[in-house]
This record gives sequence, C-alpha cells and structure tokens, in this order.
Amino acid sequence: MRRIGIDVGALYLKLIVLSNGKLQSSFYCKHFGNPLTKLREYLANEEPPFILGYTGAYSPLLRELFGFTSEDMIRSLIAGVQHFYPDTEYIIDIGGKGARLIHLENGRFKDFFQNTLCAAGTGSLLDQQLNRLGLSYDDLTKFRFMEEPPRIATRCAVFAKTDIMHRQQEGYSTEAMWNGLCRG
Repeated sequence: MRRIGIDVGALYLKLIVLSNGKLQSSFYCKHFGNPLTKLREYLANEEPPFILGYTGAYSPLLRELFGFTSEDMIRSLIAGVQHFYPDTEYIIDIGGKGARLIHLENGRFKDFFQNTLCAAGTGSLLDQQLNRLGLSYDDLTKFRFMEEPPRIATRCAVFAKTDIMHRQQEGYSTEAMWNGLCRG
C-alpha cells in the first residue's frame, strides 16, 4: 500500500510518497498562500488506493478537504527521521513560522525546544535575508563553514536584518554574513 505524507507549511507544500516503506517520490514547492491548489494538482496524478497523512500550519484547511484531523507535527517528524535515519540524536525543523529542536535519546523523544512567536530563526526570516543578499538556496551549497563568522543578532528578526545591513557596510562577504546568520 502506498502512503502519502503531506506537510502544508506556512510557506511551502512538502509531500512524499512511500511504497512498501521505500521513498518512491517527493514534491516540494512554495504555495504563495494557496496550498490547496498545488495539492489538488499533485494528487490529481496519484491513483488510489493510498493512505494519506498530513500536518502543518495549513492542515486545518485539509480537514475540510479530506474529512479527518491532521497528524501531530512533532510525532510525524520523529517517525520520519527514525525511519530513514534511525541513529539521529537531534532534529532541527525550520519552518516559515517557527523553528524547532527535537532531542532524541536512544531513538526516543527526550526534549523539545521552540522559538517564540517572533520570526527570528524561521524559514521566513531566512528567505527574506537570502533575497536581501541576492542569493538562492543553491548558492549556499558552495559556502564553507566559518568558525568565527561576524555576529548577527537573531533573537529578533528586525535586529538580524539591521545587523546584516551593518555587516554589508563593514565589507563582510555574503558567505561570512550567511554563516553569522546561521550561527545566530
């Protein structure tokens, strides 16, 4: 039986199809506030039967479409990571509205941390700063890790933006500023 897992996040629609426990395909796109259109387009090509599970910021919209409640996001993250990477100790999930750190010990849930409602550390903040620096996510694969990047305040999205602007004026490279943002 095929299983389709959907995460309808604040910014992106993510979907995977498993067949006999093996990853068959995946789909990832920005939905621009209209995830149902993108989801309907994708599911139109999927032949039933399949088991469907979903989670994410927009999951209440799917309740109307499919008639059942969403899965718990943290449990879903843990289950997916344990399936594909059973020795994982930490899971970092950076979404458009929030960032989460899940600590596992011997494959079992140990602790959980989440940012406050401020946008600092979220995918939305990272997307904005990526655009500000004229970068794409593909560009980041070429960046080297820096032990001591310039300091970027990340407790507040406004402070992060201000620090990046100051670091640009001070002549830091985009690689250094991105390292500083990630370190923060």
